[in-house]
Amino acid sequence: VSGGGAKQEWDGLMEAMRPLASMVEALPVAALRFDVGAAVSAGRFLPKFLQVPGGPFGPASQLNEPFSATLDAAGVRDRFARRWLDLLCFCLSGLSTKGTVTAEMAMMFGEFYKPDAIMDYPVGGVKSLVQSLVEGLEKHGGQLRLRTRVEELLVEDSRCVGVRLASGEELRARNVICGASVWDMLNLLPAESAPSGWRREREATPASRSFMHLHVGFDATGLNL
Repeated sequence: VSGGGAKQEWDGLMEAMRPLASMVEALPVAALRFDVGAAVSAGRFLPKFLQVPGGPFGPASQLNEPFSATLDAAGVRDRFARRWLDLLCFCLSGLSTKGTVTAEMAMMFGEFYKPDAIMDYPVGGVKSLVQSLVEGLEKHGGQLRLRTRVEELLVEDSRCVGVRLASGEELRARNVICGASVWDMLNLLPAESAPSGWRREREATPASRSFMHLHVGFDATGLNL
């Protein structure tokens, strides 16, 4: 960071993020659900969550605020620091500090800035992560289909029960997860399956700017680095 008071500002931010990071670590986002199953998935983390330094409920509301608000409250004004944090937010969410929630950055601060933190790279490259996920899927009876276009989401009694492929084949399941964008999902839903008001609200969803991560490796042989 730069500027006379920049280090003090950064230290103040680290101090402000510490209880937030502890809170996120104590109650993982993956454990949160919006049904009765939350009692099981989140319940086992509650003892640790209640022991967060300073109490968990005071700063809890701050986790849903834009990270920019947290920076303002911590007094971070250094231009370089703000732009660096904008970059970190963009790498995580594709948005600046104004569009990234504090909870996401609290998780990152809790891991990225630990004294013994290291940057790991998977053996075999990123492809090995994908392959591990596929192996896990197949191990539990799943199947990955590539180049298989979905024609329509099957809806019965106001509930999605499967998909119809372009080939005409129907695949049915107890639970269906749609990974398409909100606009593509609307095109897959039968016209009469959702209220018109609900459709209009989702059609009005603003699109964020697209971006691409380009990771480049250089052969440093013979270079004076």
